[in-house]
Amino acid sequence: MDKNNDHEEWEARWNEDRIGFHISRPNPFLLRYWEHLEEVQPSRCFLPLCGKSVDLVWISERVGTVVGVELVEKAVQDFFREQQIVPEIRETPPFQTFSHGGLKILLGDFFDLASGTEEPFQAVFDRASLVAIPEHLRIDYAQCLMKQMVKGGRLLLICVDYDTSKMKGPPYSVKQTEVERLFSSSGKLELLESRDNLEDRLRERGLEWLTESVYLFEKN
Repeated sequence: MDKNNDHEEWEARWNEDRIGFHISRPNPFLLRYWEHLEEVQPSRCFLPLCGKSVDLVWISERVGTVVGVELVEKAVQDFFREQQIVPEIRETPPFQTFSHGGLKILLGDFFDLASGTEEPFQAVFDRASLVAIPEHLRIDYAQCLMKQMVKGGRLLLICVDYDTSKMKGPPYSVKQTEVERLFSSSGKLELLESRDNLEDRLRERGLEWLTESVYLFEKN
């Protein structure tokens, strides 16, 4: 996102191991709702701001090509080290590409993705990307994401909503009305599930409630 402050903040989080958002198993919502992405028989799946998510591995066992984008080099290096994979590394400006078989991570700024950087995707899984984007960049983020998707492509999106007077993000609070504003004009948006999910690490930051929601979007 170069927005140098964002880059420095995320690098500090990874270097200091402040990555409470990372889970060492496939995301439960991904497991529960994967069938909605599977229905379009995707040959390519995209994970924006992927970190070192093991979701990359889980999806790569089901889809021929899986591509992630990540800003912080340590996250990419940690992913391949923890998965005991030695990647091929290539300079592909404005990105550095780490790949192994059908699995690839682009190291660089998500907003540098242009039409044609990658072949378009039939499926996208946004587990913690939109909620990592400051409000003033979310329209640009959504528009960039749309350009990466084929017509009829589907997005599984996870967002959180909470009392912003109690905590500053990330993760940022993204209300349903904002999700609708960002995506509804480009396709069909459906709320699949909302649930209370206040983790201890966020309660310690002052939150009294947090709602986690899962959306399914299909591009026109």
